[in-house]
Amino acid sequence: MIKMKKLNVVLEVPTEEKASILEKQGFERVGGEPAPAADRFATMKDLQETTEAIYAHISETFQKMGEAMYERLHSALTAAAQDKPKAAKASKKEEPHGGTDQPDSADSAK
Repeated sequence: MIKMKKLNVVLEVPTEEKASILEKQGFERVGGEPAPAADRFATMKDLQETTEAIYAHISETFQKMGEAMYERLHSALTAAAQDKPKAAKASKKEEPHGGTDQPDSADSAK
């Protein structure tokens, strides 16, 4: 975003065209740069750089919270990056009434 200023009014505009219109109206360019074009798609490199920046910020925060928490975050992000979902643990099949499908002495007919 390009910052423009006139007296005590500060505006941010996304494009050079809008900035030039405001300059004709007496605004001065304070800083910033034009926003990237909306029709530009993110590349894998863009996504990787963003992911690394986010990971660095999260890592720094979690290191302050303790090494164990940091290690869990790191392994979770590594697993997510590899797109390998963790296998669900097999559980014992239970009947709706709370019992198992295996007969025992309480279930047998007398």
